[in-house]
Amino acid sequence: MSRNPFQSLQSQLLGPLVALLLLFTLLFGYFSLVLHREHAKITQKISLNSQVGRHADEVTRISAQIQRLLFELHTNAPISYEAELARLTAQRTERLAQIRALTKENKRWSSLGVSMAGGIEDASFLQLQVVVAAKNNNLGRSALALSQLSMIFEINSSRLKDFRLHLENDLQSNARELESLLTQTICIFLAITGLLATGLWGIAFLYRVHILTPLQKLHKGLQSLSKGEMNSQIRTESAPRELREMTADFNKMASSLQARQEDLTRARELALSASQAKSDFLANMSHEIRTPLNTIVGITDELTALESTGTRKEYAQILSNSSQVLLNIVNDILDFSKLEDGSISLVRIPVDMNELTERISSVVAPMAHKKGLEFERSFVPNDPCWVLTDPKRIEQIILNLLGNAIKFTDSGKVMIQVSAVKYQGNTSISMRVSDTGAGISQEDLTTIFERFTQSDASITRKHGGTGLGLSIVKQLVLLMHGQITVESQPGKGSEFHVELQFPEAMPIQSPRTQSTHSAAITVSREKKQILLVDDSTDNRALIEIYLKNSPHEITMAENGLEAVGQFELKKFDLILMDLQMPVMDGYEAIKKIRILETDKGLRKTRVIALSAYIMPEEIERGYLAGCDDYLTKPIRKNDLMAAIDQTD
Repeated sequence: MSRNPFQSLQSQLLGPLVALLLLFTLLFGYFSLVLHREHAKITQKISLNSQVGRHADEVTRISAQIQRLLFELHTNAPISYEAELARLTAQRTERLAQIRALTKENKRWSSLGVSMAGGIEDASFLQLQVVVAAKNNNLGRSALALSQLSMIFEINSSRLKDFRLHLENDLQSNARELESLLTQTICIFLAITGLLATGLWGIAFLYRVHILTPLQKLHKGLQSLSKGEMNSQIRTESAPRELREMTADFNKMASSLQARQEDLTRARELALSASQAKSDFLANMSHEIRTPLNTIVGITDELTALESTGTRKEYAQILSNSSQVLLNIVNDILDFSKLEDGSISLVRIPVDMNELTERISSVVAPMAHKKGLEFERSFVPNDPCWVLTDPKRIEQIILNLLGNAIKFTDSGKVMIQVSAVKYQGNTSISMRVSDTGAGISQEDLTTIFERFTQSDASITRKHGGTGLGLSIVKQLVLLMHGQITVESQPGKGSEFHVELQFPEAMPIQSPRTQSTHSAAITVSREKKQILLVDDSTDNRALIEIYLKNSPHEITMAENGLEAVGQFELKKFDLILMDLQMPVMDGYEAIKKIRILETDKGLRKTRVIALSAYIMPEEIERGYLAGCDDYLTKPIRKNDLMAAIDQTD
């Protein structure tokens, strides 16, 4: 049988309140009854006094009329006296009888009434004597009787005045009793109200001590929990059983949450440590891969440029393609890692979306044509469309989508359609990349954007890839607060739809950007003294190859310590500095060179970092150490020559 979980709490709250209200009701009822009875008695006395006084006034008035009538009879006034005298006498007798009836319960009033009645009876006898004497024309006897009657009337009048005085005294006494009763009533009800207020205050005090205070402690404890203070413990010994149970449950929950928080903290520290270990591993892996890849890509570019036709040209092109694929894989892994860590930040610069998509298409179109695919691009409206965005990330999104479309399409065409709609200072960009390739099954559409995922293992084996491209695209789109969707049918192709929104930007005058792979290489004619610092013999040899047809003179150093020694012996126009080296790394070497410049009052030498580290924090570290520019490996010849030409 289930019990009410708050039964004890209800009894502690309602019990005293019900008892207090019941006591107040009983006291109020009892004193109301007593006061009602007393009020009824006093009211009855006042009514009795009023009636007796009214009858006494009537007796006095009737007696005066009888006396006047008898006097007129004595003086032989021509009046009809017998009937009127009889009527007045009967009225006086009736009034006296009523007075006797009303005053028989009051001894004092009764004696006064009897005395007054006796005087009236005497007056009645003399009244009869006056009448008889008047009938017999015995004026002397009549006058004597009138004289005695007047004396009796005066005595009765005096008695009546005393009687009236007693009545007035009784009325005043009754009024005082009534006033006293009213005062008692007010005092009693004030006492009852005070008792009720005291009881309510006591209940409120008990409620505050035993209920409200524990609830406030629970509330503060919950607030502490919401702020992450999991060590909150509260004590409510004086609270009812239910609140004590709630407090015990709260303390258990707080202890459990504290233990869980400690576990989560340890897990977070382990995760951060693992994440840091992963980042360190990726950074080191990137450095170790990019260092030899720098030589492979550079030498391959040089071989490709040297050979115009023939088998060696074909071999060099195959090597170049393979090195580019390897570089793309490394870049995908690092980009995905940075997206997971949240270390990628977007820049906002003015970009012409029409020109950007046209430039990307010009790079991708030859890849499609090489596979025998038709490639189409359209931009609606076909006008400059300037927005504030990150062109590198937009290029990464489009290249990934178009690269996938070309990779998984064996025949037909690949198409990119871009439309721009302007409204209220913003521009909505809609990009559709479609193909006539293998397509994606419906069950695979739900996982196509997950990492390391491709819809078919056989396609993966056939076309290769890391399975990170679409995952990177989706995370970049979400980073830009956009959305990406896909529609596909197996055997008919796929269509990826990207919706983005950017603020409008003012057009800027800038030369049309060209791909670094196809841009013409410019060679500065001004001779520069260059200090090349790198612990890798191959990397130093590659830079020498890049600069062999230039007028520049190169001095080499294998580590930072040698570089500082060379700088002390000779003045250089430019320093090409690797950052990760034995003995003394590039960061320390740059700092010592800057100190030497300051001590000797030398002009600041331009320092370009040539590093295989591409993580943002590493690039920032290089600039903080004193670098003026930062080139990441693999170093392309065009990029290096452009950086050298910027040196004064």
